Amino acid sequence: MARAKTDEHQLALAIEELRTEEQPELVFSTRVLTQTNLPYRNPPKSTESWERRNGDLRLIVLPGRESDGNGGVRFVGFPFGTMPRLLLAWICREALVTNSKVLELGTSLNGFVRELGFASAGSGHTKRVRDQLKRLLYAELRIEWTGNSKLREASAKFSVGSGMNVWWSPTEGGNPAELGSSIVLTEDFFKEIVEHPVPLNLKALKILAGSPMRLDMYAWFTYRLHLLDRPITVPWQVMRGHFGSNGSSDRRAAYEFKRDFTDHLEVVKEVYPEARVSIVERGVKMEPSLPHVPTRATRGLRAAQRAAASAGKPAVVRAAPVQPALDGLVMPETRRARPAAAKAAPSKTARLAPE
Repeated sequence: MARAKTDEHQLALAIEELRTEEQPELVFSTRVLTQTNLPYRNPPKSTESWERRNGDLRLIVLPGRESDGNGGVRFVGFPFGTMPRLLLAWICREALVTNSKVLELGTSLNGFVRELGFASAGSGHTKRVRDQLKRLLYAELRIEWTGNSKLREASAKFSVGSGMNVWWSPTEGGNPAELGSSIVLTEDFFKEIVEHPVPLNLKALKILAGSPMRLDMYAWFTYRLHLLDRPITVPWQVMRGHFGSNGSSDRRAAYEFKRDFTDHLEVVKEVYPEARVSIVERGVKMEPSLPHVPTRATRGLRAAQRAAASAGKPAVVRAAPVQPALDGLVMPETRRARPAAAKAAPSKTARLAPE
């Protein structure tokens, strides 16, 4: 009981610190990864592929392979859980900061992991980082979009990494930073990061890091809510496809998902109080909301919102409508000509991310 009260107190302090910070430290995701993501738990060893669906968008994950040392190959395994999501946040941030596909690990990755509250290098977390980073870089991902038309399908295959050169522990030659540990991103994934970054708050990730589902909910709400121009209700069946498991579809599983999602939503809204999301009988109601990470366009609105709340007036919700990126996957019924000023063609993954 004392441990639970301590945890609740620490959570309250962390949330208060998050809400009062003036210059949030940012990490990033991508538009594709906010709409669908990796397994929460390690799939059984017999699993050859894993799938997650968000409406018409589908992600299929194939585990990578490596030499077994005896002339054959073995599966590396699926990236799963909290760690690969945090690693992706670090990868996206480093790619944007350095504007390079080659990311130097050194002490930067260890520092990021420690910042999120995990133990320092030398503990069991080092092995966990190593295992999940390898699974993430070796995995093959396929994005598919089906839509409501039988006349068109769209798909693309991509991977996060194209290479790695990593020293996992100090040697006589020096430490990993001095030995030049690095990973190399694929061209498609690097372009997806640069062309469609989604900013996330580092402190928010730290608070939510105990649950991969909470991390996914936060990232999706951060991306999706400020793009809405009207309230929508997402049916429970669709929400289960996005955030649930690939398990049973019976009534008990549906009840448990609704219960778990409702519990997680309470915590996510504590972290992202601007999120206008509520539970209704048919599903999850989402309304236009301010993005969690302040932008130049929303700083004034946030101040007006706080002033309105203090005066007991209706809250200011939204600035000018957000225009979706023209180089996203254009639905057949809304296809438009590309402006003459458009530059280089987007990556395959960029073309597969519907707004």
